[in-house]
Amino acid sequence: MRQPKKYITIIMLVYLTVIQVFIYAADDRLANELQWLAMYTACIGQYNMAQTGDYALGDPHDYYTPYFMREQLTKMSGNRTVTRTFYGICFDYAQEAYNYISQNRKQFENLGATKWYIAASFGNSRQIILFDPVPQGQHTTVVNGVYVKEHSRQTIRTHGEAVNHAWLWVYGKDGTIYWIDPTWSDNNGFIWWGIVQNGEEILMLPNVSFCAVNINPTSPSFAQFSKGDANKNMSKYDQAIVDYSAAIKLDPNNASAYYNRGVTYNENGELKRAFADYNQAIKLDPNYEHAYVNRGIVYFETGDYVKAMADYNQAIKLNPNDPYAYNNRGNVYHRQNNINRALADYNKAIKLDPNYATAYYNRAYAYVTKNNLNRAMADYNQAINLNPNYVDAYVNRGNLHWLKNDLNRAIADYESALKIDPNYELAIGNLKKARRARGW
Repeated sequence: MRQPKKYITIIMLVYLTVIQVFIYAADDRLANELQWLAMYTACIGQYNMAQTGDYALGDPHDYYTPYFMREQLTKMSGNRTVTRTFYGICFDYAQEAYNYISQNRKQFENLGATKWYIAASFGNSRQIILFDPVPQGQHTTVVNGVYVKEHSRQTIRTHGEAVNHAWLWVYGKDGTIYWIDPTWSDNNGFIWWGIVQNGEEILMLPNVSFCAVNINPTSPSFAQFSKGDANKNMSKYDQAIVDYSAAIKLDPNNASAYYNRGVTYNENGELKRAFADYNQAIKLDPNYEHAYVNRGIVYFETGDYVKAMADYNQAIKLNPNDPYAYNNRGNVYHRQNNINRALADYNKAIKLDPNYATAYYNRAYAYVTKNNLNRAMADYNQAINLNPNYVDAYVNRGNLHWLKNDLNRAIADYESALKIDPNYELAIGNLKKARRARGW
């Protein structure tokens, strides 16, 4: 019998005790790259030590990007970003750094990285647990909603005697173990990083020049690519396109730069240019799963369902655990009126990612098609629980309430949609019709 899931909430606790700072070899390119990554991740998040309570500072609003950090803080505290609301943010930063290395695996392996893990300490500053993010079903526990598998436990003293905290470990091919802590990097040049030696995490003297995102110790192309990432995450799409184009000019074989520029073009509404970039990314790397998924989206949006299906099938072949590929393939099946196969794909997407609000929304619509209104209602409810700003889900749930002759709840949902988007024409029209039907 499967053991019940164990949920762990990580709380960011910063102990700024006096720690000996050591000088490390300046010509270690992996060490330099990891310092840069620590600061780059911190700069993405706009984190600084003032918000930990060390300084008297006003409470800035929406201070965090990427969006999941901002949304998590908003959900916790209504746009407040003071320390007492930071439950789990350290894990988000560690995961962001982990994902960055994984997405740029070749770059880091060329520098000597062999493996990397999210490191965490739960109540014991003498024990560090290393985790890998994994698909649901392969996990041993859930941390901040992320499925992780425990790799090992290390009897190592944590930096700063940190407990209930998360950061990153990276193994070098020469046997050196590095650690970086993006949460403690302060956007002003001081990077919390070091090596593991003699049973403890030793804090090293950082190179403060790595604070600026346009500085990278290994590759001008990689620096431009990273600037593009930062601007894309802040929705500065025009500037991100300039940055990715500069990276491509410096390195025409950078498939990731084409892919990310394609994503940015897509966000900017330039589908033809996005499509061209996804094609080039796939040409440079035929195993680029995400490029197939996103090219499939372009095919779907332009009505070429056969080619969209082929791309989603290829993405699933390359990665059978990608919930987004299943969800999108489900949309093709739904558009082709193959509702049973659509439901199977939505079910698979939700199994792989139980927090995937869009998959619940799409499955609800499929259930409506099959006239299974109760299941549809449950899925719309879950989509809204996961994403309280899901405006389309409010409108569709309102429509479903209307179908069930519950006009008061339909009106409430249309009103909720309009609080999120006052210009949503469908919600405006449906609200007027529902009020007339109600006799208001």
